[in-house]
Amino acid sequence: MKFLFAVSAIFAYTIHQALGFCERPTDLVHGSVRNFPKNRWIFDCDQGYEIQGRSEITCINDLLRGERPFCAKTGCKELETPKNGKLINPKGLKAEINCDKDYVLFGNKYTYCDGNDWQIRLGTCQATQNYSCDFEREDLCGWTFPHSKPQPWSRISTSSSFHSIKTGPQRDHTFQNDNEGHFIRMETQSGVTGSYHFESPVYPQHLSLGNTTCFQFHFFMFGEGVESLFVSIKPASMAVAEMWEKFEKNSTQFQKCGNLGNKWYEHSIPITEMNEDFQIIFTVTDAQSRFGDIAIDDVKFLETQEECKEAFVVKDPCLPKTTVNSGTKNTNTCHYFNLALISLAVIITGLKNVNK
Repeated sequence: MKFLFAVSAIFAYTIHQALGFCERPTDLVHGSVRNFPKNRWIFDCDQGYEIQGRSEITCINDLLRGERPFCAKTGCKELETPKNGKLINPKGLKAEINCDKDYVLFGNKYTYCDGNDWQIRLGTCQATQNYSCDFEREDLCGWTFPHSKPQPWSRISTSSSFHSIKTGPQRDHTFQNDNEGHFIRMETQSGVTGSYHFESPVYPQHLSLGNTTCFQFHFFMFGEGVESLFVSIKPASMAVAEMWEKFEKNSTQFQKCGNLGNKWYEHSIPITEMNEDFQIIFTVTDAQSRFGDIAIDDVKFLETQEECKEAFVVKDPCLPKTTVNSGTKNTNTCHYFNLALISLAVIITGLKNVNK
């Protein structure tokens, strides 16, 4: 009897892990959230409020993705016209900011009125600055995701995107509050195997001269399915695929894999003297496990060796494994036990022993 009870408990836990259950989204202010079969969530607004965004969202791989809805109502004070830009619908349910030519939006593009106050702080229109980037700019400061399907990299808003308590950051590194901030997140997806790259703009060679410059970045690796993150430097004339497949060991300046906890880390890598203009490449591998998001924020160059302080020491090397997918080679990744298969093996072994 004790064995059967243990088997039932293990089987129930195994089914829960195998099938997955979507966590409940955060409460909808001035509204309600209901769960329906097939991991569907319905968002309803209170009387007098109108839904802004999707009213029905289905979980994908046990996670809610994309922009979250808001309940809006007219009555807010009209927003002031921003410098170097203009507003669309500045006294309605949803206001939008657009920047003038030669200016870029830093921060949030939309805000919603709750009947009294605007719920999200709008961004500002600013001229292009230096080589640093906090990913508040809509153009990502020239950083790009190569066109591929599926594409796990995306820009995430602290205030208007869905977040999970099981993976990924709740807030960006720059502001660390609930009302503003953006970061780049590699979102795990079903079938996303191989390696996916996030590429910097082309930086001028002179930044590398003298071997005194460092590149600093902040990263976040939290969740039971986190795999690997690599940071590499390559000549501008070299294709990313060639760098990854032929010169990975020489190009890679940083690598880490696995769950590092629910916090942001800071790290810097030295920029060795280059013979030409160059690029920085972030690479993630095998982004298909549940709860394995990886985030990047606040990247910049440091100009002196004194500034280049290593804030995080890599203690555990990634275990080697070779796979070839998505046109690139994954030579390092983390390994996990399959709890569902282990549990099933325990059940089968136990039943055999009972029948003896």
